[in-house]
Amino acid sequence: MRKDARASGRPSASTLDIVVQGESFGDVHRALREAVTTYVEDGDALPAADCARLLARRVPWLVRFGFAARLVWSLVGRGRDD
Repeated sequence: MRKDARASGRPSASTLDIVVQGESFGDVHRALREAVTTYVEDGDALPAADCARLLARRVPWLVRFGFAARLVWSLVGRGRDD
């Protein structure tokens, strides 16, 4: 079972806000690995209070709404033949 980032004190995939680009899958993989490593190193360098606040941040309402809307749309659209 996956632990919540706030409970474990470690970032989970849902708490990272990282975007990378590349010409190939290998480029993207390397860039993402470097970005995540840098993110974690920078987080470790923060004071404890700032680190806790960073890991406990909430997803913005508009992002949550968009995710829920896409989920509902995909469930409603399953019965249709296109």
